Amino acid sequence: MYFILMLTQHDETVPNCLDMLEQVLPLDLRHIGFKDVGVSHETLVEPNRRIKNAGATSYMEVVSESPAAYLNSARTAVDIGVDRLLGGTDIGAVKAILPGTGIAYFPFPGHPVDHPTRLEGRPEDIAKDCRAYMAEGCAGADLLAYRAVDAAPIDLVKAARTPLGDAN
Repeated sequence: MYFILMLTQHDETVPNCLDMLEQVLPLDLRHIGFKDVGVSHETLVEPNRRIKNAGATSYMEVVSESPAAYLNSARTAVDIGVDRLLGGTDIGAVKAILPGTGIAYFPFPGHPVDHPTRLEGRPEDIAKDCRAYMAEGCAGADLLAYRAVDAAPIDLVKAARTPLGDAN
């Protein structure tokens, strides 16, 4: 598991994401990301470039609510060249967008709803989804345990650990 510093607030990339990034880059963090909403597509290009130039891994987490918006966000991830794409649950549609890009995909296990996102699902649901994602060739899962509404967050983390194994 990794700590990922997100340049976000209230499930959106903050307008001053570049200023925030300049403040945290000296900390030598290795995993830094942003959301697909809150700023323009053009704005997302620059933090991604700076994160990668600093030798860190870049992440974009998708919180778009409609399937069409989510797939558009996956295309944005490809266009700007992030290292890892987080979120969503339509593995087949996303994987159809990612071939040849080198982008590692980490979908949401459970049932994310609304914005800001709440995570519905019991530990057995999380474990089942994580097993399925690994079988589909995903790099891991983006577990929103701290937003759980049906189970204790730590129980969801425990449920995800075995199926994910050593996934990054």
